[in-house]
Amino acid sequence: RTNKAADAYKHAYALNPEDPDLLKDYAQALFFDNQVDDAVKAYEKVLEQDANDSATLLRLGQLYRRQGSFNQSRQTLQKLLQLNGNNIEAMYELAMADREDGQLEDSAKRFADILKRTEKSTGQYSQAELRNRRTFGMFLGLNYSALGRYDDAAKGFQRAWELNNAMISYLIGWGTVLLKQNAFQMAADKFRQVMELPSGASRSELTVSLGRWMYA
Repeated sequence: RTNKAADAYKHAYALNPEDPDLLKDYAQALFFDNQVDDAVKAYEKVLEQDANDSATLLRLGQLYRRQGSFNQSRQTLQKLLQLNGNNIEAMYELAMADREDGQLEDSAKRFADILKRTEKSTGQYSQAELRNRRTFGMFLGLNYSALGRYDDAAKGFQRAWELNNAMISYLIGWGTVLLKQNAFQMAADKFRQVMELPSGASRSELTVSLGRWMYA
């Protein structure tokens, strides 16, 4: 369906090349159809018409990351943040670009900053906000674990778990970090909690998940 949409917008844009809205629609259709290289070309044309288009800068930052062009991704997202310093999506994409580029320390700093920026003194969050904060906490824990900073990693996984205590992956991550700290009894307690969850994680699921976290 998306591929047909991209073809339709491509045809419409060819007939009306001066219509900037058609170009944006075409670029977006390519983006959602995962036609990365063509989407980049289309969005770059959008920027030629409006160098400060925030939505286009965000999409290009995402697309450059998919291409593995991490420096270009960071430059594009930094420009977006110069226009809007509170754009959480841009901050997240920057953190992910750093992570995928192996810049784990920088990525961890960015995720820690995002968690701080999105924290509410009331503790009241929408479901979307909770989902985002769980993601930030999980990647913060993964980064710290890969860096060998296990105390910080445990805090990241603990934060993610406390925001959603039905996601066994967070609890397994927390337990695995405790193993690496040689806190065997505490780790055993976490894994025991996994087995006792109402959703019921099988022993094989726990073993597979544990292996994934151990070598992440």
